[in-house]
Amino acid sequence: MSTIDSIVNRAKSIAKKNWLQAVNMLEDQVELHPGESKLYLALADILIGRSQYRHALQHLLRALGHDPNNDEIIHLIGLCYMMLSEYRLALAHLKRIKNPGFDVLYNIGYAQAVSGRRKECLETMESLLEELPDHPYIYYLILEQHFSMGQLDEAIKYLNRALENIKGDQQIYIFAGLIYSAQQNWLKSYYYYNKALSMGQMKNVEYMLRAAEAAMHVGLHERAITMLLECEKRWPHVSEIYSNLIKLYMHLDKMDEAADVVQRADKNITKMSPSLKFYKSLVEQQQL
Repeated sequence: MSTIDSIVNRAKSIAKKNWLQAVNMLEDQVELHPGESKLYLALADILIGRSQYRHALQHLLRALGHDPNNDEIIHLIGLCYMMLSEYRLALAHLKRIKNPGFDVLYNIGYAQAVSGRRKECLETMESLLEELPDHPYIYYLILEQHFSMGQLDEAIKYLNRALENIKGDQQIYIFAGLIYSAQQNWLKSYYYYNKALSMGQMKNVEYMLRAAEAAMHVGLHERAITMLLECEKRWPHVSEIYSNLIKLYMHLDKMDEAADVVQRADKNITKMSPSLKFYKSLVEQQQL
């Protein structure tokens, strides 16, 4: 075993009990052996494990200066930039990797998506899908890009592939509800939102609001109210919940309930949306 390997192994052992001591030791060794990539990689491994991405980058960029064609270093630099939400820099490094694996290609696609390079993202993800036809996260990105670009027919094409290849995935069902609601196919939209809800709570208020909207459009008003009341309980400071509740209660001619919602909105919303202000004014006019 070489001296450098011994140093790295010792640092890894120390890091299990005292990661700062291990980092200090490796930083000292880097100064003595500035051209040894293994030392930088060991440092980065410890720092990334502690979410010290900016600190890790300092060492990895220095390492890249000594070893500019090392794909492992380039990959870790890209990952650090990803974790720091600096996606353009992440993309610039990840695309330098000569023979990227599936994980690198996925990260490239993700960085392209959040950088607004949707067509490039689709090219990356569609090629990756040929190799991994049952990977849900690939479908998530593809569906999101087509939906955001208004390409609903293409979105449905990939949605059907996802539903065929992946069983019981809540996020796929949510995408189905979202896409069909955009087509105003409310029966299918509610069907898939309901399947998603049967698997557990949705973590996003926007999804819950859309699910309630679908329930309302298929005539399940009480179900829609139940969903919106759950939204209010979980996200009491979201203006749209109250405006949707008031609108629905008024549609059902339940003015007392609508007035109660206005009171709760006054208590919980510091800055009302124009929609909530409008429905609040309608309720107040009815009370005159």
